Amino acid sequence: ERLETAWLYSRLEFEAENFEEVAKKMERWYNVSITFTDDEVKRLEVVGKFDNETVQQAFEALREGFPITFKINKNEILVGSSH
Repeated sequence: ERLETAWLYSRLEFEAENFEEVAKKMERWYNVSITFTDDEVKRLEVVGKFDNETVQQAFEALREGFPITFKINKNEILVGSSH
């Protein structure tokens, strides 16, 4: 129930979802377009939440926990592997 109501509290939460699913939520939340340049990255399992982070801060946090790179160009984001 908590995940379904998270949007009421300006919070984006995900629990053991693959990065592709998380990206879809982030696209709606931040009004951006996210493109993966590496299919392996899509399958990474992500757990976390964002409260008041900007999209830049959110991706910086994801980069700390996962082997990803990202490039933001206005509202388009490219996500790849850092391997």
